[in-house]
Amino acid sequence: MDEGEAAGGAALTAAVGRQEQVRLDLGARMFPDAEEDQEDEVVAPLEETRAQQRQANENTRIAAILRARAERAGRPVPPAAPALRQAG
Repeated sequence: MDEGEAAGGAALTAAVGRQEQVRLDLGARMFPDAEEDQEDEVVAPLEETRAQQRQANENTRIAAILRARAERAGRPVPPAAPALRQAG
């Protein structure tokens, strides 16, 4: 590598650094509370999230069964199954 290429590489590195700093500054101005909000958020434990997903899946399964039974019996099908309304 000759001196010209080394100088070009250094200039490019400096330009990228300046560009990154401008991006960070703009982000801080546009979203001043972003870092604070992230610190305040409490992430639910993975097992709790999985339990909620299992419960939602079970509610959907029950609603599908109730809907299928109502359709087979020729009864009108409600817009939302009772199991889903009780799940709240």
